[in-house]
Amino acid sequence: NNRDARLGLAALALRAGNVDTARAHYLELVRRNPKDLSAQAALAGLEENRSPSTESELKALLAESPQSAQLHFALANIYAEQSRWALAQQAYFEAQRIHPTNPDYAFNLAVSLEHLERPQLALDYYRRALALTTGQAPQFDLTTAQQRVRTLAVQTSP
Repeated sequence: NNRDARLGLAALALRAGNVDTARAHYLELVRRNPKDLSAQAALAGLEENRSPSTESELKALLAESPQSAQLHFALANIYAEQSRWALAQQAYFEAQRIHPTNPDYAFNLAVSLEHLERPQLALDYYRRALALTTGQAPQFDLTTAQQRVRTLAVQTSP
């Protein structure tokens, strides 16, 4: 019955690839508290859980809670999947601004900046993402981030 324990169990289930178990934990949290922004954002992040109205639902939740980094991140992920990179970049930036110590927010912001052909800014955020992984387990692949840093460092050097 502990909210944090359920969030942790859902996160562990996702890492193990068990989306159904994670979804069940998030749904139970939302059932208990429909205003649980963490659970709402996590549910929206599950691709199998998305409906055509998910974007609108996230925007409505953001109107109520504009300082929720998780909601901005979930919305940004939807934009990224649709290759709406300018909107994704804005939403990733908001998530990063609100929660500047989250390495995943910085990494995804870097990816969006690369798609917008802003290599120097992308390089800065990849570096930030890697620096933020100290003591944290990021969702992104460290090797991929390190490779992007090497590639962009060469491309952007004078």
